Parts: sequence; structure tokens; C-alpha cells
Amino acid sequence: MDANKQDATFIKIIANQQDLPPALLLAGHTDTLEKDVCNFLQHRLCALDGCGHCSICKQINTRQSANVHWIQPANTYTRDHLSEIFSTISFTLEENEECFFVIYKADMLTAACYNSLLKSIEEPPRGYHFIFLTERIKEVAKTIRSRCVIHQYAHAHQSLVSHPVAQFFVSDQKADAYTFMKTLESSALNEQESMHLVDDLIQYWVTRYKNVTLANNQSEIRTVQKILSILTQSLEEPITPGSSTIFWKTLFLQFNS
Repeated sequence: MDANKQDATFIKIIANQQDLPPALLLAGHTDTLEKDVCNFLQHRLCALDGCGHCSICKQINTRQSANVHWIQPANTYTRDHLSEIFSTISFTLEENEECFFVIYKADMLTAACYNSLLKSIEEPPRGYHFIFLTERIKEVAKTIRSRCVIHQYAHAHQSLVSHPVAQFFVSDQKADAYTFMKTLESSALNEQESMHLVDDLIQYWVTRYKNVTLANNQSEIRTVQKILSILTQSLEEPITPGSSTIFWKTLFLQFNS
């Protein structure tokens, strides 16, 4: 069975369970996760097993269903982003009624945010369920992961090494600063995209390191080691909201020093 069929089978099995787990954690590319979550919710909430045409299915697709709450902050989470969860979960659901909280960017939950959710995730009131989505499963808090049924898609996220900004960091040759700034300005990378891109750049240079090591090219080995050090150190501190441009400017200067 190929990876796509395995993912679809997992979603179908979970959707058909009579007693759902309190929380799911799905790791993969956001576009794929959104599609599968919509299919899952339609199967659970539609009387015709996810027909795709009834009012319930259409409300899910358009984010209008009263039984589904989509939590998707533009940047890092604050407690205000989760207030909808706490105000909703205080209401008792009718028997056989279900309500879902779909929480995007689970890796961006701050400690204060995920700690405030732990009790609700572990023992939610009857009928309430949590679905966490992420492209960076290793960055999701262990306390969240330990309380979820986890499914990691075959491709956690699409490689971004072909991104225009990445082209300035896949060579050990000095790049033109003006061209870089124009490219960076037009790309409008946010903090999560920036972290994904650095992850992909690290993988790219790890592969380069293996190749130059096999060739026993000591000069290139030292160069690649320096680049890997710069990239890994850049992620030691999280990229804060609104700081992506400064992050890439600093990284560019380090690459070209």
C-alpha cells in the first residue's frame, strides 16, 4: 500500500470508530491535513457518511459548522486564541452530539497555552474532541504528544529548498546583497515558513557534507561544517512573530562574512 493510501486508510479507520480518542495529532503538509480533516469531520457529522453535498458537509468545507471550531492564529499563540475553546467546552452536549476543536500549528503553542489545555485534552467533557495539526511534529510539546493518538504522514512537509530565498543559501559563494534583499522582500516569509526552510537547508547541507567527506576534500569539509554550524545555531532561539526579515538578514550576513 502506498503512503497516500495508508494515510487515507488511517483517517477512515479513525472516523468509523464508535468511541473516538480525546485527541488526535496529525503531522504533515497543511494542505493535505486540511483536506483529510474535512473528510474526517464529514464522515463523523454527516448522516449520509460524508456525502459532500448536504448542508452539514458544505458547512464543514466553508468553516461554518457550529460543531467544528477552527483555531488558526496568524503567528504565535496567546491565551486569547484559546478562549473560544474554554467558553465552548463549558456547555454540555446532547447525547450522541460531537464537537471538534481543530488546532493549527500545534508546534507554535507556547508553554502557557498548551499547559492550559492539558486537562481538557486528557479528560474532555463527553462529545468534545481535539485535532492538532502540525508540519513539525518534533517541535510539538511532549505533554501534548503523550495525550494524542498520532499519525505522521509520509512527507511531513514539502521541501522548500527550491524557494527563491533558499537559492542564496545553497552555495558557498558570496551572493549579491541587493538582489537578496529584493528577493526576501517579495517572498514575505513568516516565522513558521522560515523554520521549515532552515530545516530543509540543513538537510541539503548534511547531504553535501556526506558527499565531500566521501571525496575526502578537506577544504570543502571545513566550509560545509561552518555552514551547518551557522544554520543549526540559527534555530537555537525560536523566530518570534514579525522577526523573519531580521532573521534572514542576519543569516545572510553570516553566510557571506
